[in-house]
Amino acid sequence: MEEKNTENQNRIETKPIQNVMKQLDSFFNDSRTRFRSFVDDREFKVSTNETDRGFEVRAQLPGYSREQIELQVIGNQLHIIATSDAATPAQNNRGISSLKRVVTLPFLISEKDIRASHRNGLLTVIIPKKKINPHQIDIE
Repeated sequence: MEEKNTENQNRIETKPIQNVMKQLDSFFNDSRTRFRSFVDDREFKVSTNETDRGFEVRAQLPGYSREQIELQVIGNQLHIIATSDAATPAQNNRGISSLKRVVTLPFLISEKDIRASHRNGLLTVIIPKKKINPHQIDIE
């Protein structure tokens, strides 16, 4: 009988710890959800797909016209900038809001070879892969 009491005394009650852990999980999950909803309002979705010939980048930009979208190439990065003069919480001092996404590719992008189209709120950018002729280097 004494052995049973000692076993119960040495046993740690885990219920309070579990409750604290649940509250912490809830706090961080709720915070992440709120942050995502805040960020998602100011971002647009971008997807990339690699093919044999190159990369296809698709950006969902509903409500933006072709004139409001700018593409910039810097090294191996494609910068997609969408600018709107609509009144939104993200607007800067001049009443213009802009959204920007950067897509990084594993090679330098040749600006002259890029093709882009914008239809029904979907921007499609085709970036061909550069053909690299590998050559053997002699080792002395």
